[in-house]
Amino acid sequence: MFCFRLAHIYTEAKAMNDVLNLLKTNGDYFSIIPKARTAKIVRKILHIVASIPDSLAIQIQLCKDVNEWCKAEKRTFLRQRIEAKV
Repeated sequence: MFCFRLAHIYTEAKAMNDVLNLLKTNGDYFSIIPKARTAKIVRKILHIVASIPDSLAIQIQLCKDVNEWCKAEKRTFLRQRIEAKV
């Protein structure tokens, strides 16, 4: 999927702000696809970011942003999974 490839490219280039924007700009897309698919995509992107050394601050910010989005979109299960990761 395009999100995974872009996330890999951004993390390899250490463009973490672009990874944050990737999730923020795809909010509308995530609203129309099934919740399970959205959760899988978000968890996979978090896993990609976690594989980069010294990215703890970005991981925390990413988790906070996703957590806020989950609250706004009423994605309780995904929010709980993200909170467990932090």
